[in-house]
Amino acid sequence: MDLSGGRGWLQDDAAKNIMNYVDPVAVRELGRVLQITSAGRTYAEQAALYAAYLNGSGNLAAPPGTSVHESGLAIDTNDATWLRSHPEFGWVNTGLGFSEPWHFEYQGGAALAGGPINPIPVPKEDDMPSLKELAELAATPFKIRAAYRTLLNRDATDADIAGWLPVAVDQGWDFVEQWIGKSPEALTADGTEDLAAAVGRLFQQDMGRAASPQDVVYYTDMAEKQGLDAVHRFLVWARAQGAK
Repeated sequence: MDLSGGRGWLQDDAAKNIMNYVDPVAVRELGRVLQITSAGRTYAEQAALYAAYLNGSGNLAAPPGTSVHESGLAIDTNDATWLRSHPEFGWVNTGLGFSEPWHFEYQGGAALAGGPINPIPVPKEDDMPSLKELAELAATPFKIRAAYRTLLNRDATDADIAGWLPVAVDQGWDFVEQWIGKSPEALTADGTEDLAAAVGRLFQQDMGRAASPQDVVYYTDMAEKQGLDAVHRFLVWARAQGAK
């Protein structure tokens, strides 16, 4: 649903919350509706922002497919201090946890239903990433590129970087570097292995178990469309999340 005033789009519940609850109070207290600099984004729009971040021409941005903005449940606003003072609306300032104080996420429809709101707690200052951690995160795309050149003798693609960056955030750089060196292209010298067999081998390597027949069908199809490296990155991520 489009927000009034050309402020972008959000999922219906979130958009109605802004226009029916937030804006009337903002008009009364601020003299205008809530200022929103970014709302819902398409995959392509997120990919463009992430590419700009990688080449140094844009701000920190999540890889496409991982941003809450793509779900239509997040906004960036110039009125962060004011919105933070109204937790009853259900917008939580999650951006404080990753140095984006302007970023808010809609945490359900309690305000629309008229019930009490129990927002997710804003991270305490001690829980926020340090400048060192932020610097390490900013350097990670360059580390991924260097690892691909050293370990695989080729340049990393944008898909490679987008796939490994969330794993690096969760598990640290050493974990990612270890698994880049175990990519299918590093282990398959002649490239003659069929995809189904390669998927089975990846399950043993990345998940520590045999692939089920359903796994083979699903991930062979994924390999045909996106390549074995995409399967490898996804399985490593899944294992890091505790999947079996």
